[in-house]
Amino acid sequence: MRVTIKHIAKRANVSHTTVSRVFHQDPRISESTKKRVLRIAKQLNYRPNIMARGLVKKQTFLIGLVVPDIMSSFFPEIIQGIEEVAAKEGYSIILNTSEGDTEREIKYVELLLSKGVDGLIISPVFGSDVIDLDEIIYREKKPVVYIGSRVQGVKGLFVSVDDEKIGYTATKHLLQLGHRDIVHLAGNPHAMLSRHRLAGFQKALCEYKLDPNGKRIIQSGFTISAGAQAMEKVLQMSPRPTAVYAVCDTVAVGAMQVIRNAKLTIPKDIALVGTDDLSICELVEIPLTTVSQPKYQMGAIAAEKLIQKISGKPVKDSLLETELVIRESCGAKKK
Repeated sequence: MRVTIKHIAKRANVSHTTVSRVFHQDPRISESTKKRVLRIAKQLNYRPNIMARGLVKKQTFLIGLVVPDIMSSFFPEIIQGIEEVAAKEGYSIILNTSEGDTEREIKYVELLLSKGVDGLIISPVFGSDVIDLDEIIYREKKPVVYIGSRVQGVKGLFVSVDDEKIGYTATKHLLQLGHRDIVHLAGNPHAMLSRHRLAGFQKALCEYKLDPNGKRIIQSGFTISAGAQAMEKVLQMSPRPTAVYAVCDTVAVGAMQVIRNAKLTIPKDIALVGTDDLSICELVEIPLTTVSQPKYQMGAIAAEKLIQKISGKPVKDSLLETELVIRESCGAKKK
């Protein structure tokens, strides 16, 4: 038998309206009544009827989530932050992975909209596609929060970090250590974060009056194998660069493998800095210096803002802080 609020009301000797008000946190209910109702609900193993609640409020209490992948250790922390906040507010998550494919991304957004989700959280594959996604979502009058750099003309909210600052911070650190021949493994040129981190790399070089547009910029993907392939090209350069700034930690790990296979030493022969502060950074043979992003907070804040937006509250973008994490791969002592 499914337990309803009428069962709780009878056991607590109150009306079912009072029980409903307790679950909706009505301030008119006394603290003693609230505690008694909640205690009995727990004893009876009561589970709210989400569908019934949705019919009353004309909501599904579902949030659609689309991320590029869940295999890297970057997105699981973001997803955890989203899920914990959503669950606390009575929402469930429908997760889809675009696998880095823009067509799949649009397909899943349209599928989620057809399921009647109350809102969406999206980490776009490429920033240039956000405008198309945003138009689709806007036509359905659904709120959306994007995790990534703001794109001009987009109506949705953004939770992001300053990717140009990330690239600048990582490169400036290597410059301060005395390196002047630095290569940037720059990721995918179509990705907003790649372009912004490259801009930060170039800004730091300009401050030291170094050529920001030389042959020391190599495009890669975002995987370990992409990092390895890019690093092979670096080792063919003459003179050999003394330092590498990788667009992300997975690329840095791929570069690290190639450096090691070439019988070179990190950081003595080549210093290395990544970005993201993934768990792998401390597990590799030479712990990786990196720029840390607040991944869990990104997800939690994205969920908070979306739920506020669903409730009709005014919400603004969030720009979160990042931090340089110094380990052994760059040759500097930990602070």
